[in-house]
Amino acid sequence: MNVSNRFIFVALLLFAFLTCSKNPNAPDYEKEIAVFGFLWGNKPMTAERAMMISYTQPIDAAYDLEQATIKNANVTISEVSTGKIYVLDDAKKPGFYFNDSLIAKPKTEYFLKIEVDNKVVMARTSVPPLLNLVTDLQQGNVDSVYQDRLSFEQPIFVDCEDGEQIIIVDVYCNESWENAEYINPFWGQKKPGDAGEYGGQDGNSEPRHIVAS
Repeated sequence: MNVSNRFIFVALLLFAFLTCSKNPNAPDYEKEIAVFGFLWGNKPMTAERAMMISYTQPIDAAYDLEQATIKNANVTISEVSTGKIYVLDDAKKPGFYFNDSLIAKPKTEYFLKIEVDNKVVMARTSVPPLLNLVTDLQQGNVDSVYQDRLSFEQPIFVDCEDGEQIIIVDVYCNESWENAEYINPFWGQKKPGDAGEYGGQDGNSEPRHIVAS
């Protein structure tokens, strides 16, 4: 590396350090408890639907899930109308809390309480009413639908008894990779080469995501 190139390299490093250093006017890092989870209507709260409880991490530090997750906390979810209490634990998956016996009821309010490190976190949430789906798509069958006629050939109508309920719709493909075709205007019709490609290389990714409107 000659002198001029070495100078440019050092200058770039200095620029990166200055631009990525902490903003002196930004608030200081505060260690808080964060909760991520859902209550699925008429579904048990299994390990696959566990609630993750963790500490916030400094924005300038590499995120470490093992360090962030909170283990052995006292966690309960109670049904407000009946007072029935469910104890959640992370014995099988540290940092992820669940109880198979908790089956959330639609149109029911629940109260969450977390106690750890002399701190208490509480929250309330309501499970919305069940959604009504009207569609000609058949589960277990291969439904051939073309992108340019999707809304005309196989419409899916979503309805709810609560007229003010906000509904966000995501549509996923659940077909096997042998029957799958990517719908992409830049590729045309293209099939995945194997299950790994279809599943995002690791085989555990979500099914193919489709835009719904």
